[in-house]
Amino acid sequence: MREMNTDRPDKTESPFTVDTGHFQIEADILSYGYDRYNPAHTDTRVETVAIAPVNLKLGVRNDLICSSSWKPTLRSEHTTFPPHGRKEPGFR
Repeated sequence: MREMNTDRPDKTESPFTVDTGHFQIEADILSYGYDRYNPAHTDTRVETVAIAPVNLKLGVRNDLICSSSWKPTLRSEHTTFPPHGRKEPGFR
């Protein structure tokens, strides 16, 4: 049996597999996510709280796994802010 390589639910993804016929369970008690930067480069902040997210992995072959994830989200909040450093044109 190979050494176990863990990756936390939705935090990291490892290239390692689980031995054939074995299960691997990865879980957090509470997960908090804060995303200030997004691909659209908008001034949006996303905060997410999940309780007991779980990854289940089954080794089908030594080089193949079947994986399933469950992430019950307790709260997800999206906040949009006005652009920073941009002012309306005006006269003085």
